[in-house]
This record gives sequence, structure tokens and C-alpha cells, in this order.
Amino acid sequence: MSRRMAGLMQHAFMFGSPLFQNMPQSTGFDFTPAVDLEETKDAYIVKSDLPGLEKDKINLTVKENVLTIEGVREVLDQKKDEKSGYYAQERSYGSFSRSLSLPGPVDEAKIVATYANGVLTIKLPKVPGPKDAQKVAIQ
Repeated sequence: MSRRMAGLMQHAFMFGSPLFQNMPQSTGFDFTPAVDLEETKDAYIVKSDLPGLEKDKINLTVKENVLTIEGVREVLDQKKDEKSGYYAQERSYGSFSRSLSLPGPVDEAKIVATYANGVLTIKLPKVPGPKDAQKVAIQ
């Protein structure tokens, strides 16, 4: 019962966040990687812990100010041994997808993604625009 309640609370906090409004409520994915979103003067920086993944198993897309990170973490040991089994297995394997609503428009042609030591870092440069609010004349 406590595991079920913890799962419901995690779901409520994650999907209640404005960052994750574009994520389907029932994802059907095997796990959800943690994501940080930082805003600097010139860009949005997204970091996600994806240990154990090959970079060619990660797909990134940006469409209408929504960044989507998708991929697959495959089980490395495919051997089946009837006499042994896991005492505990906490690492997640399988497919994942994570979508974040970006706070503003980005220059899609200048996005840079790097993957090192199990951390995916995506730099999404902001589209230059008006810095100050523009006054609108009333006619």
C-alpha cells in the first residue's frame, strides 16, 4: 500500500508541474529519468541523468517549444540462469520518454547536446527578441 501511495504522490508532483504538462498521463514507459531545467541569460540548459545508455540510443526532438528526450536502456546481461536470481533489482531498463515545455522560444538550428559520464546536457539558445515590454497605442 505504501509503494502504491508513493507512486501516486510522485505521479501527482511530476505531472502537476508546468514543465511536464505535455507528457501523457499514462506513458507506458519503463522508467522516467530525472531532468533539471536551468535558464541563463542566453539559453535554457537541460540536464538529465541517463547512466548506462549508449548515446545512439537517445533521441532528442524540439517542436513548438517542447523538448522530448526518448531512448532505451538495454539489459546488458542476457544470460538466464535457473539457479540464481536477483535479491534486489532497482536499476530501470527499457524505454523512456520525457517531454518538457520550454519557457520560451529557442533557436532550433543552434541547439547543442553533449553526453558525458552518464549525463545528457542540452543547450537550447533563446530566440533573440524584444527585451522590454512594448507599449501598444490604443486607437
